[in-house]
Amino acid sequence: MKISILTVLLILFSSLAVACGTDKDINAYNQIISTTTVTSKSTPDPLAYTKEKTDGGNDESDVSNRTDYKIVTDIYTNNNIKIQYPQINNLSDKVKQNKINQIIKDNAYGYLKDFSQEEINSLSWDINYRITWKSKNLMSIQYSGYSYYEGAAHPVDQFYTTNIDMKKEIALKLKDFINIDEDFVIKFKKGRLKSTILEQRDALERYTNEEWIEMLNNADSIESEIKTYLTEDSLVISVEIAHVIGDHAEFEINYEDIQKNIKTDNEVWKEFKYSTQ
Repeated sequence: MKISILTVLLILFSSLAVACGTDKDINAYNQIISTTTVTSKSTPDPLAYTKEKTDGGNDESDVSNRTDYKIVTDIYTNNNIKIQYPQINNLSDKVKQNKINQIIKDNAYGYLKDFSQEEINSLSWDINYRITWKSKNLMSIQYSGYSYYEGAAHPVDQFYTTNIDMKKEIALKLKDFINIDEDFVIKFKKGRLKSTILEQRDALERYTNEEWIEMLNNADSIESEIKTYLTEDSLVISVEIAHVIGDHAEFEINYEDIQKNIKTDNEVWKEFKYSTQ
């Protein structure tokens, strides 16, 4: 059954990024979109795209360099949709490299397969990425940007993530590397709010600890409102909140504060300095 555009937007982009604000000017946003280089394909395939490669353009300097691969940037474009995403190269195992790159593509823009070309033509998106951690065992990718659906009242800030087990060649969910219990929920609620909008913290009280346990166990799935990424010293959890206070809020938890919840048997933790203390 074909999914409607509004349903897909509600399900797939519920954990969306920091405060676009109700007073944003749509025309100003469209001017931003018009300055990006996009390519419209005369093909019925909504996943047809143009790729541009740069030499690790969004690879952050604070990210671990303990890797045997390099990062290049590819760009998916279709009408007014532009999504930048990373790809790895220089791996000696090309089969592995291709599999990981496909996982990245599927998570960066693969959801567009549920959209018709007519629906895509009604969308304006501009998404960029940041790699928050990369190592031989794990790559954590954060996507953010803006979107506007023709006829909507305002643009929306987009935010989503991908965490990849580089050895097993799979996309990870939070429950794969964190034991989620009430103690973890308490630490999560005490996490450092990365925004200056203090009302965002109040959103955590919408649910009981038991409800948070259930939702966190479903984090990083397509339908989840919760997305996660990892940095050198912290786990960051993004949750959906009301549009008027920012669409999404990020809470940062130091690894040293959740030692009892880290699944140290998962090899992705081997290169994190707090994982074995």
